[in-house]
Amino acid sequence: MKRIAKMPLAEIRKAVKGSAPGEALHRYVRKIPVWLKKAATKLVKEYNGEASNIWNHCRTAGEVIERLDEFPGISQKKAHMAVRILHEDEEVEFSRWSDINVAVDVHIRRVFKRIGLSKDLSVGGIMRAATELKPDYPGELDYPMWRIGINWCHPRAADCQGKHEENETPCPLSSVCAKNGV
Repeated sequence: MKRIAKMPLAEIRKAVKGSAPGEALHRYVRKIPVWLKKAATKLVKEYNGEASNIWNHCRTAGEVIERLDEFPGISQKKAHMAVRILHEDEEVEFSRWSDINVAVDVHIRRVFKRIGLSKDLSVGGIMRAATELKPDYPGELDYPMWRIGINWCHPRAADCQGKHEENETPCPLSSVCAKNGV
């Protein structure tokens, strides 16, 4: 981290861009280097260069979300997703898992819209709807809703019955979906 924090921005940008067409590490080759440098600097200054210090000594999931949200380029989606992964995959213990919500993106928004779970399709509206559905841990809905958005609830038309070549099973929500097949 210290090396990245001290590295010239042009050098970071060159690494992110890659040396050949199609080799970029990320599609935002102008923004990502700035975010990386700022994040590395923050990590070194505030967390002794160690990422786990972001969540060490936090009592609640909400505290970790707030800390992550302070990093440039993180936003609601990445902060909630990262804390959900810490909880489910890394088994880091915090209280108030209810602070973790769905990581709203186009796929989750589309599923919430088509199923009729929320009339308010803003990030806040979808997060409120997820909290109503699963008050103790709304973030638990994140991955399943995202997978439904990817596998069945396609942008142009839904594949509710699983007739697309990659799907062999109906959508798990097809029996309750208000827009079945739309």
